[in-house]
Amino acid sequence: MHPPILLVGGRTVEPDLIATLKKDGARRWSVWLGDEQLVPPHRDPEHAAARVLHERGEFGTILFVHADTGSLGVVLDIERAAGRMVSERSGDGLRVTPVTTFPEKAPQETEDAAVTQLHEFGVLRETEGTVTPVHPVFDENCSDGSD
Repeated sequence: MHPPILLVGGRTVEPDLIATLKKDGARRWSVWLGDEQLVPPHRDPEHAAARVLHERGEFGTILFVHADTGSLGVVLDIERAAGRMVSERSGDGLRVTPVTTFPEKAPQETEDAAVTQLHEFGVLRETEGTVTPVHPVFDENCSDGSD
């Protein structure tokens, strides 16, 4: 636990951790905890850092400080912030929303499924181990239905 820090507006916080935000390009920030880079350049570094810390079993509050100015940033509860993200929906602007996860497929599974689908639609043909695209206009072996 760090000593109390007076924030703008008179609120005092006693963060468990203090992290540094370093600007890395347009709208991307990395997060550092001492000498360790906790999060590589990211558009939502605070929530990404909270997820990393939560996965490590860290709890409590974290204060973010901007490296270039020394100004104090946001103070987050690690456990709560780990389940949130900043998202932008068209017309709505930026919002803090629950984390959205997408099921991950192994790249080979995805590629195999796509190739199978292309074979089924008659777009690809495999001859002697070589896969070639098939197009009725250019392929004399394809029937145009006039047989």
